[in-house]
Amino acid sequence: MKKLIAIFAIVLLTSCLGYGQMLSKTDIFGGYSYTRVNPNNAPALNTSGWEASLDYRLTHRLAVVADFGGMYCCSMQSIHTFMGGAQLSQHTFLGTVSVHGLVGGAHGADATRSDTAAAWAAGAALDHHIKANLWWRVVQADYLGTNFLGGTQANYRFTTGVLLRMGKQ
Repeated sequence: MKKLIAIFAIVLLTSCLGYGQMLSKTDIFGGYSYTRVNPNNAPALNTSGWEASLDYRLTHRLAVVADFGGMYCCSMQSIHTFMGGAQLSQHTFLGTVSVHGLVGGAHGADATRSDTAAAWAAGAALDHHIKANLWWRVVQADYLGTNFLGGTQANYRFTTGVLLRMGKQ
């Protein structure tokens, strides 16, 4: 995971291709999310769910992000995240590459208990242009940390979906 983030960061920071291209003012994303959840003192779980985000671009490369997600598993287990943070983006020959850092909260529940705790995420994404304002987020890979029931969980989230770019900066 660290290597993947490092590769995306290098591409983001060193690429000059597409510098003059205009970015949208607002991006709306929604898609499928697979998360490998690592609960305290229990076997890891594979979850499926969704992720949605709203990005508002402050400068050509810098945006603020609101990110929401839901992960669901067996026995009525679920985790919902609500986070915000910053994102840096760069057009490259691959598409738009971005890295982000998010902080906020998460609510986890199963059949017998629930907890709301701190959550944080760091990751990168690659978006590919389809047509007009429609883009495909090929992959978004995140380290997703949570702090349920007094312990820290190291989770990994992979997302793909549709991105709508609206307005010109």
